[in-house]
Amino acid sequence: SGSETSSDRQIDGLEAGADGYIARPIEIKELLARVRANIRIRNAEKALRVSEEHLRFLLRATPSVIYTCKWGPPYGATFVSENVVSQSGYKPEEFTENSDFWADHIHPDDAPRIFAELPKLLESGYHQHEYRFLHKDGGFRGMHDKMHLIRSADGKPVEMVGCRIDITERKRAEEEIQNLAQFPAENPNPILRIARDGTLLYINNAGLSLLPEWHLQTGQAVPAMLPQAVFRAMNDETSQVIDLDYG
Repeated sequence: SGSETSSDRQIDGLEAGADGYIARPIEIKELLARVRANIRIRNAEKALRVSEEHLRFLLRATPSVIYTCKWGPPYGATFVSENVVSQSGYKPEEFTENSDFWADHIHPDDAPRIFAELPKLLESGYHQHEYRFLHKDGGFRGMHDKMHLIRSADGKPVEMVGCRIDITERKRAEEEIQNLAQFPAENPNPILRIARDGTLLYINNAGLSLLPEWHLQTGQAVPAMLPQAVFRAMNDETSQVIDLDYG
């Protein structure tokens, strides 16, 4: 029949990808309005896809892992950005499918401190801390974690939003600086720090016995040949050996 043919055509059109089907006579104004509405919908969908792609790119490109998690122990993750793979070796779903995953991978020496500090979020709404996290390769990585508490309209804690960045290299550099800072005091040889004007600023324990022999104290000028030798060594990048008699 004619109605069956019309219905069949509508079904064929919809299955072919049509967004709508006009089955009755229509005024040109209504037709134009439908077209404009359809264009607006398509443009909005396109803009949304572009925005989502931009967001995914930013989340992949940033060194910080962005996450959301439940408020309250064990603070299970509800979302983790894809770059967590490069940071920790684990996939996002490993965090989100196991509420204990994050908590279970914190270094056991750091975990008590971390979980004792987290309730501070209730007071300030913001907290940051550092801890060691177990990488999938079996080693621990230093993490700096910043988090904000999200509350509902009635003020109740809902979830936490945070970002976590790997600070392993920074921590190693800090340890090296600390080790170097201990070098003068622990060195068995005399080490002096001399100002450009020749004033003795520092001498380690191994060199203290020299001060009486030189009739010298920190804050006083050292023999002229000593800073001269130091400056020559620094400028020429060579070793300088001098014999010093003072008294």
